[in-house]
Amino acid sequence: MTGQKLKIVLSSLEKYTGYSDVSDSYFLRLVNRNIKTMNGKYLPQTGRDSAVIEIYNLKRTGMEIAVSAVHNLAHHITFCQSGSEKHSKSFYRCMYQLLSAAIRLGYIQYDKISFLPEIKQMVKVTGSVTDVYNCEGAVNAKLVTVVVDNFKCKRSTRDMLRENGFIYSPVERLWEKDVYAEEGVLLQAQLGKINQIGIRVYPFTKLMHDPIITVKAEGRTYGYRDFLQEHGYRYSGVWHKQIRAKYYVAEKKVLESQTGLFLREMEDDFNEH
Repeated sequence: MTGQKLKIVLSSLEKYTGYSDVSDSYFLRLVNRNIKTMNGKYLPQTGRDSAVIEIYNLKRTGMEIAVSAVHNLAHHITFCQSGSEKHSKSFYRCMYQLLSAAIRLGYIQYDKISFLPEIKQMVKVTGSVTDVYNCEGAVNAKLVTVVVDNFKCKRSTRDMLRENGFIYSPVERLWEKDVYAEEGVLLQAQLGKINQIGIRVYPFTKLMHDPIITVKAEGRTYGYRDFLQEHGYRYSGVWHKQIRAKYYVAEKKVLESQTGLFLREMEDDFNEH
């Protein structure tokens, strides 16, 4: 999920709730940093600069990232209204309205995000969101997201994608473009003619997010070299490989059941080139 797509989502929530009339412009940044103390940050407008919303911890699901964005959009709206950045009752009422809109428009499923700290704090003030249906014909319901896997792209293909309006997500190593469903069918057919290219099409509202993580095998790896190499691991001080986060549980199960080794996610400062 790109920052551009998330900004479109937030804009649709502002319009749906009527907050676009009171909200000033702002920048949205997806920052590839893991921060234990916060999932996002709101930096209000100072001088001539526009306000900024930053979102961190991008290895979470698309819905969880969207909740962090909604939380900080509520900060922006209440700051525009009252100049306050506090977690006041007005802030939580604003967040509740934005979140309810996100659920109605099909971006978020409440049962999948109700455990989040941001939601639990909101519920203490506003109560649970009970209106959890999806609207037919909702905003952006006719859009789809065309996704191309960068791992299978040649340089010439990447240049072509960029020229045709695709945006690269370095966290996911995917190319994305949001189009109407009819154009999505045509794009899928055209790109499908390119050898060894992975293409997927999702409803825009799905907020698909598929990050890459680096994992390492721990334990007595001596004697399992052939096994690790066959399963795509490389040695550079430790045995490691890169996988999509959604496969972590399956990878862990295979490694631990067949070798007795342990699988761990590596720190962000480890980069494989």
